[in-house]
Amino acid sequence: MNTKSLVFKILGVVIGVGVAVAGCSERSRIEQLKKIGTVAIVEPISEYTDSSSRGNHTYTAEFVFETEDGTTITKKTSFPKELIADFEAGTPVKVFYNPTNPSEFVFEKQEPEWFVVIFGIGIGIAALIFA
Repeated sequence: MNTKSLVFKILGVVIGVGVAVAGCSERSRIEQLKKIGTVAIVEPISEYTDSSSRGNHTYTAEFVFETEDGTTITKKTSFPKELIADFEAGTPVKVFYNPTNPSEFVFEKQEPEWFVVIFGIGIGIAALIFA
């Protein structure tokens, strides 16, 4: 095995591990906020943006909710596709916010995904096999 090939293998594995760790971190953040978070109801949204790239959609809107102590939180963020029907029907949408940092929140219907973790592992394995 030549040096160039070894460098590509190591670089690929490092990138793959980094992506997998980032995916695990995001999954953990969502799960933790759902455990420790305080529940609030976001105000209905009247519009959102749908950014599409290669068949993947990212939905974003500005959300407003009130914390237990009466502080109003306003933040523009992405949201899961599963919430579109609730927003269009005017159904209340729950969030779990971090009591010590209320601008950090997740939606009740937001589920942690495995895609990023699996993608990172795939990068690492591909680097080992093909580099």
